[in-house]
Amino acid sequence: MTVVNLKDISTRFGTHEVHRGLSLVVEKGERLALVGGSGCGKSVLLSEIALLRQPDAGDIQLFGLSFNH
Repeated sequence: MTVVNLKDISTRFGTHEVHRGLSLVVEKGERLALVGGSGCGKSVLLSEIALLRQPDAGDIQLFGLSFNH
């Protein structure tokens, strides 16, 4: 069972592109760790997965439910 399915997520802040065409699948029982430098978009991605922020483009699916932009 797919828990998180991100399809072509794109996020911008003005002219700064945070994510472009990001896709990710997390299956039940899997663990995911986001690592990277300061300002690379880890917190933005987590807030989009938590549905606290909407990406500029793309589709977020959680437990089979779609949250389209």
